[in-house]
Amino acid sequence: EVATGDLPSDQVTEVPTEEPIPETHGLEFELDEALGGYILTGLGDVTDTEIGIPATYEGKPVVGIGKEAFKGSSVSRVTIPESVTTIGEGAFDGCSSLERITIPASVATIEQNAFRGCTNTKITCSIEKAEKPSTWHENWCDAGADVSWKLPPVGNKIGNLAPSMTLNKYDGT
Repeated sequence: EVATGDLPSDQVTEVPTEEPIPETHGLEFELDEALGGYILTGLGDVTDTEIGIPATYEGKPVVGIGKEAFKGSSVSRVTIPESVTTIGEGAFDGCSSLERITIPASVATIEQNAFRGCTNTKITCSIEKAEKPSTWHENWCDAGADVSWKLPPVGNKIGNLAPSMTLNKYDGT
């Protein structure tokens, strides 16, 4: 049994689990002492369109994706590790080639316009209930975005292969 929140039954579908992308080398990072780890700040010399963000960099966790880190780039798919807790303002702004991204349950904060202009993107969010977490900015992505809310089975933790909730279009709530 899955907790469905207030979603109409016609909006509940299965979301397949994807294979993660191997770690991408050459990305740019900046140490954030306050957060206790590194923030991904840009693509650096990476030309790949499929990006696997590493969980650690120079022995410390990668805890965030910085402001405008991927802005306007041609990335098509991104794997975010469980170590990431924040996605900065405009991080993927204008990434019109971005097709798929999964936001892990560890992401507590998403800032304004993080996914603005990602019109062809399928966003899967691993969360506790079928609604946007209150710590995510109300304008974290465009209204009408294709957002799936991946929920754990009742009594189990996120991370198990579980049925998922799909909101076919994001309405901003």
